Amino acid sequence: MTTDMEGYTIRRNNSCLSDEVGCGKTWDDWHACCPHGSYCPGSRYSVANNVCCPSWTDCTADIDPPACANSTWSMYNYTGYFCCSEDQSGFMLKGTDWVGCLDSDSPGNASYSALKLISYVQHQRRHRHLL
Repeated sequence: MTTDMEGYTIRRNNSCLSDEVGCGKTWDDWHACCPHGSYCPGSRYSVANNVCCPSWTDCTADIDPPACANSTWSMYNYTGYFCCSEDQSGFMLKGTDWVGCLDSDSPGNASYSALKLISYVQHQRRHRHLL
């Protein structure tokens, strides 16, 4: 069962927000970030996908069902789960495993492919899947 401190990271361009924990760069200027108070084991040792945990122990197996570490984030999947702000859309860079999040008013990039929103977490950690 997922706790409030467990879940997948959000992708941010340039840096994490001041109230977030940085998990390091994922590619180019993109960073994986966790909510304040959580830990990012992937910043210390190799973890298959960046996750936010209540301690330095990899909690990936406990994130079931898959969920974002912050209940206001939206979830995407492309070779691994990741999250974006609810006002952003997930994308992948063509020909790579790299992902990120774009603002709705972003001009985009011909090298980006939009990803389908797979789910978002509502209040009290209830999971709702979009079809």
